[in-house]
Amino acid sequence: MACEALKLKMPGDVKVVCFSNLEMADMLNPSLTTITQPAFEMGKAAATLLFKALEKRNFSLIKEDYMIPSTLVVRGSSGWR
Repeated sequence: MACEALKLKMPGDVKVVCFSNLEMADMLNPSLTTITQPAFEMGKAAATLLFKALEKRNFSLIKEDYMIPSTLVVRGSSGWR
């Protein structure tokens, strides 16, 4: 509605990508491009790291990188058709 009020076209003038692939995203006009974050896997990785830390007596924080893939669902709001 804000884009309409400003006479902006989506995806022409404005492109939108949002998080969380809700069912509603496909029903909107234009349909929303979404990125799905794997919340369960993220929580599992965080819990694993926490339990590893708790097992050690003299725990020191060491930077660790984790790559957990996300899913991009391309729809009309991004203009990537």
